[in-house]
Amino acid sequence: TIPPYGEYSVGFMRTGLWSISRHPNYFAEQSIWVIYYLFSLTAGAGFFNPSMIGCIALIALFQGSVNFSESVSSKKYPEYKKYQEEVPIFIPTQPGLYKPFWNPVGDDVAKSFYNSVGRDESKAAQ
Repeated sequence: TIPPYGEYSVGFMRTGLWSISRHPNYFAEQSIWVIYYLFSLTAGAGFFNPSMIGCIALIALFQGSVNFSESVSSKKYPEYKKYQEEVPIFIPTQPGLYKPFWNPVGDDVAKSFYNSVGRDESKAAQ
């Protein structure tokens, strides 16, 4: 067998969609189910309707899958921890997207927010 080289030598994808979201495929699938539910609301099905069950069930299922795959990947690949710090888990974002032009809550709160969404505030300012 030929050993992986270049981007593939790390063991996981970091380019393309995976450069802006660690699980873009999961995000897309969950979004589809949320949109099905929103369509049912606009069709007059009422807030509580059968499509809500599918939406909630799939989101819960993907949460479990993501937690499992994240723990396996972080143990298997040494560079995955750094990747987790730089790229958000679901919602695709570009660096600086969440950077407010005015910060009324103070720098400590902002830094904690940026870390919670998977972005380093110092990199977002660039």
